[in-house]
Amino acid sequence: MEKGNLLSYSKIVLFGLFFYCKAPLKAQDTLTVNGLVDLYMGINIVNTEESDLELYVSSNTLNQLDINFAAIEITKQYKKNTFLLSPAFGRYMNNNYKNEILALRWIAQCYWQRNIGKHQSFTLGIFSSPFTPENWKSTEQLFYSRALAPEYVPYYLTGLKWRIQCSPSLTFTPMMVNGWQHISDRIPQVAWSSLMEFKKRKFSINWTNFIGKEEGNDKQSELRIFNDINATVSISRKWMFQSCAYLGHQKSVIDWKTWWQFNTGMKVQLNENHSVGLRGEVFRDTKSVVLLNNNNGLVSAYTAYFDYKVSQHLWLRSEIKRLKIDNLEKSKWLAMLNLSLVF
Repeated sequence: MEKGNLLSYSKIVLFGLFFYCKAPLKAQDTLTVNGLVDLYMGINIVNTEESDLELYVSSNTLNQLDINFAAIEITKQYKKNTFLLSPAFGRYMNNNYKNEILALRWIAQCYWQRNIGKHQSFTLGIFSSPFTPENWKSTEQLFYSRALAPEYVPYYLTGLKWRIQCSPSLTFTPMMVNGWQHISDRIPQVAWSSLMEFKKRKFSINWTNFIGKEEGNDKQSELRIFNDINATVSISRKWMFQSCAYLGHQKSVIDWKTWWQFNTGMKVQLNENHSVGLRGEVFRDTKSVVLLNNNNGLVSAYTAYFDYKVSQHLWLRSEIKRLKIDNLEKSKWLAMLNLSLVF
């Protein structure tokens, strides 16, 4: 990272911390400010000259200390209404929002939510997408680094969603959105998505889908159909297992193209502050629908991690990843070190 950019980022983070500590922002429990700073450093152990990971959009630079995601969430609650604005910056924002107009590239989330009774709510604006169990907040997921799965589905959606609590265990959320991860209207046609959530004690399973026009790597705007199923189960307080599978279909001028992925991982809580985990994944896209570089369309990876929760606000994590790309003879061995501050 260039020195000037690092100084600019530091000023924004310090301003956010100052703004947070300056005043009692929880006055009357209506206004809250939270934030996250996600620092990381990665290296290719086999090829130390490699500077980035083209397959990934999150934490994808190597051989330098960098910021993946730094954000402030300002939330205002008034009666049955919730207003949220989350400005952010970092590698995640640069890579995911690069196609948005300049004025919108800093907005991670911005929405208005209206509760209707105890079991329904409407949300309008830019909000986190429900696809896969991973999102932009690394402290809320099993591993620091993302699997390939969330890197090739929307991280955010723009539009309207209606959350319906059907029963204590079942929730259904239909969504009318502005395409596959768009804020600005690049493809002038409404897309449809939905989320079905089932939670029972220590088990949860989610099914999400998407139907709408979207561009593949061939730059043709055609129909895309996508389904994702992910499940999480906890066994006592020590063991947690999580799996995700999805299947996508992209219509082309000639035929339909298909891509899919599967990943599964486990976390073992050693004690209150320490945990370890393992994850395996496979990603197949032989028709190069979403992978920019074909790589024969087959990528697999295994990841091992160690997590140390220093305090309620500070995480220190390290990972080793074996990344196998089908058209390369040798696997990539990657090491990642992360420091996350939550305030």
